Order: sequence, then C-alpha cells, then structure tokens
Amino acid sequence: MTAALALLFLFCRVGDLHAGIDVVSCSIEPLLEMAERDERDHDLGEAPYPPSFPKMPGEPKRVQPSRARSDDEAEQLVRGTDD
Repeated sequence: MTAALALLFLFCRVGDLHAGIDVVSCSIEPLLEMAERDERDHDLGEAPYPPSFPKMPGEPKRVQPSRARSDDEAEQLVRGTDD
C-alpha cells in the first residue's frame, strides 16, 4: 500500500480532524504576551539573521554547490595571497 493510499484510507476512516478550524476564532493576545515574557525574562529575542552559529565538525558547506570554492581558493582568500 502506498503512503498516499494509506493516508486516504485513514482520512476516510477518521474523517477530517481539522474541519472545524475556521469555526472557532481566538485572540492572539496570549501568544503575544508569551513572546514578550520570553523576551523579557529569558532573553529570547528574535534569531539572528543571517544565523551566526558556529559550524559543527562534519557539517557540509553553507553555500550553494555552484558557488562553493575549493579549499585552495578559500585558503588563498584567508591568507590574502593570489598564488
């Protein structure tokens, strides 16, 4: 049985669990208060962009493969030489 067929079978059996999502309306005030509280009490502001997280060992390059430089080119840029 394919995954799509399994999901269709499950949907037919239990129905649309999200059918009433538009019936109930809620305020976003509790969410905004929680965000303010986190920022104030736990110093959880917005994430930096671009991310400034150190690379972990074994992590692939964070650049599109078509723009990636070879290790020799990167070393030359770091040293400032044009060998």
